[in-house]
Amino acid sequence: MVEDRVEVVTDSNGLVRFDSSTITNKIIMKKKTITIGALLLAMNCFSQTDTLAYRIVGKEKYEFNYYNKELKDVVKFENYQDFKFKLKKNDFLFIDLFDFLDDSTISHRNVTIYYREDFPFFYSERLRFNSDNNTLWVDGNIIKKVIVHQPELK
Repeated sequence: MVEDRVEVVTDSNGLVRFDSSTITNKIIMKKKTITIGALLLAMNCFSQTDTLAYRIVGKEKYEFNYYNKELKDVVKFENYQDFKFKLKKNDFLFIDLFDFLDDSTISHRNVTIYYREDFPFFYSERLRFNSDNNTLWVDGNIIKKVIVHQPELK
């Protein structure tokens, strides 16, 4: 263990000077430790964020890599389906409703969102979206689940 000590040194002019190199080194080490800890915490918080990107087109669900816009997966169904998305905290979800290319008889889609228990306003809410070209942005810190229901037909 390093002791905190201050040495009193008299120079050639008779002036008294204090040598506190051990205290200075200890303060520098504390600052370095705090800085490194803060950087690790910031990197950990950033790395936990996951951005999910989907496009709903009629009976099909496309999954994209949000960062480089590459197509990851396509799921095609024979009938219209409800699409369910579960979010973890720190997830961010983009859903693009793009039905007008698939079927001109599609009018709109209902979307049900389920808020997290610690969110004070609602537990769940049902919203109606024009299905021709809408993009939903969902924060996983507030919302835990999203259901895009099968479309209403004209």
